[in-house]
Amino acid sequence: YHNKIEPIERFITIGTSSAGVTKNGKVVLNAPLDHLLWTEGIASLVNGFEDTISTMQGVSAREVYLTGSVSALAKQSLENLGWKVYSQTR
Repeated sequence: YHNKIEPIERFITIGTSSAGVTKNGKVVLNAPLDHLLWTEGIASLVNGFEDTISTMQGVSAREVYLTGSVSALAKQSLENLGWKVYSQTR
């Protein structure tokens, strides 16, 4: 991401995960998953991300990059929370 799309300025901890933040305030998650389903556990994890991100100043966007695919429900649920979802990225 840093070399091909936009430089990461810093990293933040979100629960037990980490995310990059660009100079322009974009929060970027990279997830090496085969297929993302919207489960109670994922919903809880994302809600935790949202709790942390909501306390940050200057967040301009949220993006998640998945190496695998994403279910329609997971994609829609993330997009409803303001996330841009990119699947099957390498």
